[in-house]
Amino acid sequence: MSRPDKHLYEFGPFRLDTAEQLLLHEGRPVPLAGKAFETLVVLVRRSGQLVHKEELMSEVWPDTIVEENNLDKSISTLRKALGEGDAERKYIETVRGRGYRFAAGVRELSAVVMVKERTLSSITIEEEEEIDRDETVGQELCVTASTVNVSGLDLIKPDPLPIGRMIATGRSFVNRIKRSSKIVSVLAVALIAALAVTGYYVYSNRSDSIAVLPFTYTNADPNANSNPDSEYLSDGITENIINNLSRLPGLKVIARSSVFHYKGQEVDPQVVGRELGVRTVLTGRIIQQGDSLTIKVDVEAVRKNRHIWGEEFHRQIRELIAVQNEISGEVAGNLRAKLLSNGRESQTQRSAYNPEAYQLYLKGRYFWNKRTDEDTPKAFDYFQQAIDRDPAFAPAYAGLADCYLLGAGNLSGEESRLRAKAAAERALEIDEGIAEAHASLARVYHDGLNWAAAAREYKRAIELNPNYATAHHWYALYLSLMKQFDESLVEIERARELDPLSMIINANVVRVLYQARRYDEAIEEAHKAAQLFPQAMQPHYYLGWINDSKGNYDEAFAEYQKAISLAGDNEPHVKACLAHAYAMSGKRDEALKILNESLELYKRSPNSIWNHDIAFIYAGLGDRDKAFEWLEGSVETVGVPANFGVDPRWDGLRSDARFAALLKRMNLPQ
Repeated sequence: MSRPDKHLYEFGPFRLDTAEQLLLHEGRPVPLAGKAFETLVVLVRRSGQLVHKEELMSEVWPDTIVEENNLDKSISTLRKALGEGDAERKYIETVRGRGYRFAAGVRELSAVVMVKERTLSSITIEEEEEIDRDETVGQELCVTASTVNVSGLDLIKPDPLPIGRMIATGRSFVNRIKRSSKIVSVLAVALIAALAVTGYYVYSNRSDSIAVLPFTYTNADPNANSNPDSEYLSDGITENIINNLSRLPGLKVIARSSVFHYKGQEVDPQVVGRELGVRTVLTGRIIQQGDSLTIKVDVEAVRKNRHIWGEEFHRQIRELIAVQNEISGEVAGNLRAKLLSNGRESQTQRSAYNPEAYQLYLKGRYFWNKRTDEDTPKAFDYFQQAIDRDPAFAPAYAGLADCYLLGAGNLSGEESRLRAKAAAERALEIDEGIAEAHASLARVYHDGLNWAAAAREYKRAIELNPNYATAHHWYALYLSLMKQFDESLVEIERARELDPLSMIINANVVRVLYQARRYDEAIEEAHKAAQLFPQAMQPHYYLGWINDSKGNYDEAFAEYQKAISLAGDNEPHVKACLAHAYAMSGKRDEALKILNESLELYKRSPNSIWNHDIAFIYAGLGDRDKAFEWLEGSVETVGVPANFGVDPRWDGLRSDARFAALLKRMNLPQ
């Protein structure tokens, strides 16, 4: 492999400098031999992709016949350098029998260069004067240009700085170099010219991630009646600005469910920005007086604690759509990004909708996002009213589909899927560019076992809106069912990056790791989720699964009991899992007691407990015939246990021909 081109990559606390053949961990060099370094460069450049062993060996050892163990040694060296233990594969994943994948998110620092000081024979560096460390003077200096060489100083790519500070930093750096006046002059001209010419570009591209905090709402009319539904204004504007910004290329936008954790709280945008891992934070305030709105918006840079942009908009309520698009456009302009273009503007970006329909839609989203049995019917009603006002209002049909997926209408599972499918398809007939509708349709296909169609729609949703965390989340679950665990983990981590405070996404990180049989990692993630979401049952539920599969039955009992105390309507499903653990541990009486309760509950209310819950208890008790009888019923009715193909707790049935027949019937991999 020839000497690498000059590129700089960042992942986690590491920085990879291909020009210097240097790996840095939090600024400190990490010793790495030549072939191991070259292997890392190949993997990082193709981050997220499977790199076959043959490809790696061909690139790292060109025109050389080497044994595969040479590659194995390089991978082992890399894992030690990156701090990966036997149970942790955060950076380099092994795809058994095929090759490797670099799983961590990688950022290439392009169009920016970094001046690195070297101690040369003809240059001496003075003791550093007191400076602002945040301006990166001394070991690194940020400028913008293509790769430049000035008197032996290598210019490579780094984080940018604002132009004024960059020029001042360049002067400070030049002043600290003692050499001949000729060298100093050349260096000064080269540095400051490069800074002045390209600084604006750097500044315009430094904000590549943003969190839009929930807008606050105030009614300035002292005679206004208190209306709890008025929050739809602030919540709706927040959500739609998030949706609009999500369409910007190269901009990471934190998902609604994470930012809404801060709703109603007095928060410091700087603190929130650091917690969510973004560079910029947008805050807003809405003041309503009659039909008039005053909307105040501010964008702040987190690292520098600096105000980037602020604006005040005065509009009428009927102008809500236009003002949201205007705010998004202003933010986009200040972040120097361009909207994605696929040949036409999505209708969701236009302001031609009926204003009354749009307000009804905002109310629907407000209640749908509460995700409760009481609020979902309200959301459904508002979406339907929006459609009545404007039958061509595509987002409202997507809202209806989402309501059906949450069980609106007390319909059977099959009827819910059919109606969700019809609503999503109607939304896409009107506007094919609605990512949420594609994701909803994908979930319909997913639940209906139409795997090829589900994959197609998930991919389309992500293509339309790479920042839509739900699409990445659901696609990850699909990939796990297909036994594509490495790809699934990449998608679920992307979902978590976009929505770090989502309980269900954090919990399903555990689920995917468990289904991949990476138990130790799953346990670690489950404990983190339990600490982050103390009132959630899912982390304890999944800890029960893991300990049941590992044969740690006392731990499984304890975790299932914790989950039961938090389960609410999910209690029957958790109890079925507890019964399985009882049966596997030899506590048949306890298992039979729950089985009889479950059978009685099924007679009274089949939707309260699923067929495969009962099948699961019979499987634990060793009654295969009964287990398959109930599994067959599960395929025919609601609650198909698609995950049973990858759930280790069903291993006791895998040797039975009926198990393979069920997988084939459900189009699941063997």
